[in-house]
Formats: sequence, structure tokens, C-alpha cells
Amino acid sequence: MGQVVRVSSDDPHVASRDRFGRLLGYVETATGDVGERQVRSGWAEAWAPRTADRPGRMARYEDAQRQARAEPAGAWRTCTKVGR
Repeated sequence: MGQVVRVSSDDPHVASRDRFGRLLGYVETATGDVGERQVRSGWAEAWAPRTADRPGRMARYEDAQRQARAEPAGAWRTCTKVGR
């Protein structure tokens, strides 16, 4: 609350909307990528549909998820079966 956020789209080769018409983007604050922080803290999953182009930041999100799972952090602390 009270922070300036920036929403940016992915690489030009990746669709800007999903198959349901929802706008896709990354949310960033002065401290960085909000989604990546959520994944790294164990409260979100690095996931994208197999039928869509791979998001540009997917590798970073997957690295963050591996780290959260290894620590374990967030949901990984109590449930090792989180994820797909």
C-alpha cells in the first residue's frame, strides 16, 4: 500500500493475454519483481501452461521455486507435495 508499481509485459514473442482474455504481465516495485518474491518465499508456484509460449522470466521463477523448496520456505515448510 502506498507504493508505486509498474506492470510490464513479457517478451514480444509471448502473448499479452491468455486464452481467457486476461492480461498477462509482471508487477514490479522498487524492491523488484513481486511474483518472483512470492515464489521465492514459498507462497506461489512457478507455473505456465504447456500449451502456451514459455514466459521470459520462467527460468528465474523456477530457480526461486527450487530455492524455496530446498529451504523449505512458505507452504513447502508444511507440505512437500505443493505444486503439480
